[in-house]
Amino acid sequence: MELTKDIMSIITQIIEYFAVILSLYELADHPELVVYVLKFFSTLMTMRKVVLSHRGGVVILQSLSSLNLLHLWSRSQEHFCQSVVAASRLLSIFLSKRIVMVVGCTVAYQSCVSHLLKSIIKVGGSEQLKGDSVMAYQVHMCALSLERLVGEIASHKKEFSKTGGFLIADYILESINTVLHPPIKKTLQFLVYKLFELADEHRRAMVHATLPKEGTEVFKTLYADSKRLRFKGKV
Repeated sequence: MELTKDIMSIITQIIEYFAVILSLYELADHPELVVYVLKFFSTLMTMRKVVLSHRGGVVILQSLSSLNLLHLWSRSQEHFCQSVVAASRLLSIFLSKRIVMVVGCTVAYQSCVSHLLKSIIKVGGSEQLKGDSVMAYQVHMCALSLERLVGEIASHKKEFSKTGGFLIADYILESINTVLHPPIKKTLQFLVYKLFELADEHRRAMVHATLPKEGTEVFKTLYADSKRLRFKGKV
């Protein structure tokens, strides 16, 4: 019993050490370090004999939600994309391996998903993507990785019933004045359709009521499209 506690304490200290690196390290010097740390967290989460404390899980989520992804994009677009994909995988592992822990900190988990969504939207409207098909493809892969994650979240409707509405609002408010690269826009819209499935009628009504006028029109269009595609079995 004491050995287990000691191991848990050591693991938590290791996580906190790397979380500090992730939050405070100068990304401009070594952007690849972000990818390594995220992959390290994923490896740690999948190790059968690792006992991860609730505190350790929260620290990982907090460090992820505070990661300055847009700064990373400005320094290394390649490592931005690798980091977003790695972060989506990490959040997926939380769902499959540590769902009880996630239920205890859904707000922190939602903040991470929201952070990734907003970052992809900001980057997805970049003028740079128009002239760089390779980079546009990589950012599209980021959007696809997040869409898959939201699909997994949607399968836990009971645990995340309150989350869908907030993320729908995040998408609409962030994208309303942004011209997204078409494939990225299409993927993120499918993501939102899944969120409509996650949010109940009450949550959807709350989102609609809090949006600005131009946002409510986008909301109506997205919701109508989601119902049409759901009727056809495509969502």
